[in-house]
Order: sequence, then C-alpha cells, then structure tokens
Amino acid sequence: MLQQAVKKLLYQENLTLTESYHAAKELFITDNVALSAAFLSLLAAKGESVDEFLGIIQIAKEQQVPITVTQPALDIVGTGGDGANTVNISTAAAILAASCGVKVVKHGNRASTSACGSADVLEAFGINLYADEAKVQSALAKHNIGFFFAQMFHPSFAHIKGTRKALGIPTCFNLMGPLLNPAQADYLIIGVANKERLVLLANVLAKMSIKKALLVCGDGVDELTTHTVTECLEVMNGKIQEKVINPEELGFKKCQLNDLAGGDKNFNSRKILDIFEGQQSPLADTVILNAAAAVELYGITNSLSLAIDLVRDSIAEGKALTTLAGLIQEQN
Repeated sequence: MLQQAVKKLLYQENLTLTESYHAAKELFITDNVALSAAFLSLLAAKGESVDEFLGIIQIAKEQQVPITVTQPALDIVGTGGDGANTVNISTAAAILAASCGVKVVKHGNRASTSACGSADVLEAFGINLYADEAKVQSALAKHNIGFFFAQMFHPSFAHIKGTRKALGIPTCFNLMGPLLNPAQADYLIIGVANKERLVLLANVLAKMSIKKALLVCGDGVDELTTHTVTECLEVMNGKIQEKVINPEELGFKKCQLNDLAGGDKNFNSRKILDIFEGQQSPLADTVILNAAAAVELYGITNSLSLAIDLVRDSIAEGKALTTLAGLIQEQN
C-alpha cells in the first residue's frame, strides 16, 4: 500500500482515510528507507488532507502505549518548523500553568527542527525522561504536571526516526505530535507556524473527541507571543471559531523576535529559571501570556486578563519554582 500511496502523492492526489491508514501501517514496519522518505516528503509537499491526517492518527493511536488519567487534563505545545529557535516557551508555560492549578500532561520529544526540544530542556533540569508511568502519574497527582516522553509511548515511531532526521524538514508527524498525547488530553493549545496548517489542524480536531482546543499562529511563530497579534482558531464541540489575541490590549509591551531567542538546553533552562524567579523580560511576558491562555482554556478563570493576573501571582508567590522542583523530584 505504501508504494501505491507514493504514486498517488506524486501526482498530487489525496489519499482516502483508509489508504492513509494502511500506508502509515506499512511505514511503521518497512525497511525501505527510500520509500518511507518519498512518502513523507511527497505528503508534506502536497499538503496533508484531513482524511490523510485522520488515517495516520488512527494507526498511530492503535500502536501507542495508552495512559489513563482520571481528571481532565491539558497539553500545550508548539509543532515546530518555524525556524525561530526560541526558548522552550510552551514547556515553561506548561509548568507555570500547572502551578496555577491546571492538570498538564506535557507530551514532547527531543529537538527535530530546532536546537532544543521540550525533552532536552527538561533533561537539563534533571528530569529523568525515562521515568516509568507510576512516577509520571505521581508527578501529575502531586504537582499538576507530568512529562510523557514521546519515545517511551510511541515505539513504532522509532522505526522512522532516522528517516525523519535525515530529511530535515517538518513532516506530518511534527504536526501530529500534539494529537497523539498518550494521556488523551481533553484540552489542547497548539502552536502552528503557518495559517494553512492552522486551518488543517482545526478541521482535524473538529472530528476528534476533545473538549476544547486553541490553535495559535503568530506571524510565522508556533507560539502565542508578545511580538505581534496572534490569529487563533478555537475548536469546541466540533465547531471552529476565529479569535484574535492582541498582547498590547492585555497590557504587554510589544517585543522583538530576538527577545525570545533560545540556545542549547542549558541556556534555555537558565532562561526559564530566570522567569520563575521573577525576572521581568519580554520573554517572561510571552511565557506568562501562554500560561494564561492555558489557565483560561482549562476554565480556571473566565477571561484572559484574570488568567494573566493569576499567573503573575503564581510567580510572585514562588509556586512556579515549587512546581518545577516537585516535577524534578517525582520524575527522577
């Protein structure tokens, strides 16, 4: 089926959901690297359809290691591929949101298209990426956040890891990661680097069982930022609604993209600690904005402005540092 799929993609033809499912099923077991690379490249070049996404998601979910979480939970993640190489904004925001009472099932991996992924920066803090499920569940129960290392829960993805790395381009799996959280997050904030992918993911999510999702795209950056107005799509009950988040209207000063620039995992972890220790900066503003979006989406506050106040209070009271310390202790 994989070879037939490649032939269709070569002529810019969409695969059906069933064709996509079976092509991906073969992708996860084939030793034909050239065929795997062709499939991923041609699919990316054509642009994935909703059915193609749903087919791949279906087989990936069947093969992942599932996790049972009894309370509603949220994940916040950027899909990468923007080339901005920012500090790990979503990871910092996840910890900060957890300190405000949001149950966060953070699902992530090592860097693929950037210098430092969520797993890399958490490793720099001393978190054991390979902690077993019991430790992750303990962290979630005690400190409102657990980190699910993608490699531990998606064994079939190891088969295509080398091909993805060699290609060096964003593929469907970069976009798909947030939709494959093994804990089945009920709430999602997903950053997307371009508007076309924003619409695609919104339409995919509208056909999936989630409570609420916020998809954001800020001038080529896969995060909410204080750099510019961010266009968003909110998905709830299968419906898609447009909204705009203007940071200046929320009291933030406009920043420059280079204010958010990251480096290796040690550099990024230090920047995150600075924020949690209360140092004010354009980067801190952007992390606060993202954490506040998570707090509002989860329903702890009924407005973004109130959520921003709550997040700032959490930093001032040392709760962000306490949450990080707890996560490190439990997942070690």
